[in-house]
Amino acid sequence: MGIQVTSAESARAALDLGVDYLVCQGTEAGGHVQANSPLLETLPKVLDEAKLTPVIAAGGIGNGADIRGRLSAGASGVMLGTRFVATRENSAHQEYKDALLKADKGNTVLTICFDGGWPNATHRVLRNGTFIRWDAAGCPPVGKRPGEGDVVATRPDGRTVLRYAVVMPLASFTGNQLLNCALYAGEGVGFVRDIPTAGDLVVRLWKECVAAG
Repeated sequence: MGIQVTSAESARAALDLGVDYLVCQGTEAGGHVQANSPLLETLPKVLDEAKLTPVIAAGGIGNGADIRGRLSAGASGVMLGTRFVATRENSAHQEYKDALLKADKGNTVLTICFDGGWPNATHRVLRNGTFIRWDAAGCPPVGKRPGEGDVVATRPDGRTVLRYAVVMPLASFTGNQLLNCALYAGEGVGFVRDIPTAGDLVVRLWKECVAAG
């Protein structure tokens, strides 16, 4: 059993539950973000609590040099999310993958914009039309958001995805506003410049990691 932690206190609570490993997340992460501090600020505190329990570093990691750095800092392993969205096997829509190819970390934002079904949960996404309109309007609450209720995508079974939903666009979705869905991306998105197979990417990342030593 592994539990995501973001502080010495949450690490201690997880260890008290008998966790087998910890996942230490930093605010650089894409998707839903529990963290409130950068990874390299939190990681030493979590490692101090963990003792012999393995700690996996997560958040903003995009290349082999990043992997080497987190391992050198004491992590037993790393987790990469955004980089593996842009692989051939991933079920994300091609338009979403193409958006990742063009982005860098400055195009991401930590926000509560896409809260449909999960209110007040912070997440890191690419700045897109939905976020820009909401931000320009002063980040209004549910019921007062611009374009609220708009259909931005349709699932294969005909169910619709509304603006501000937590759903990312999958390959099976249709519609001409797919890029107005939640486009989850961490700060490591700047290293996404191609869409390889997952296997080829693992080999490349490990070669980069070894070379960085």
